[in-house]
Amino acid sequence: MPVGRTEACAKARVKSACRGERYLTEPSWFRTFFLLKVFCPEVIEWCFRLSYRARPGQSETLSKKILDISGARGFLYPTTIQTTDVKAD
Repeated sequence: MPVGRTEACAKARVKSACRGERYLTEPSWFRTFFLLKVFCPEVIEWCFRLSYRARPGQSETLSKKILDISGARGFLYPTTIQTTDVKAD
């Protein structure tokens, strides 16, 4: 799922409410997935399964490998959620 800054999300919500819109999709490019999900759900499910499920005998998913190899983790995810520690609350 996309990760965004709180301020940008709040501004999008306020703008949407001021325009009288009943629904908000943020980021806006994510709306494309809704259309694909309606017209070809099997393709979307296959892509998500490929990206987010590890194969038997492997501990890392394809999406994690891509983030690590490309170095995109630092760009896409803020440092506050980049920890591997599990919260025990």
